Amino acid sequence: MRFEDELKIAKFQDPKHRAMVNVIFTSYWMDDKFGSVIKCFEISEE
Repeated sequence: MRFEDELKIAKFQDPKHRAMVNVIFTSYWMDDKFGSVIKCFEISEE
C-alpha cells in the first residue's frame, strides 16, 4: 500500500496530529517533485 493511501485511512489522535502529518508529507512530496523547495523546518510542541 502506498503511503498516500495509508494516510487516507489513518487514525489521527486529534486535528493537530493530522495537520502535523499533512505538513510533513506535503513537504516531502514538494521536495521530491520540485527539488529542494523546503530546506529545513521544525515542528515543535507548544
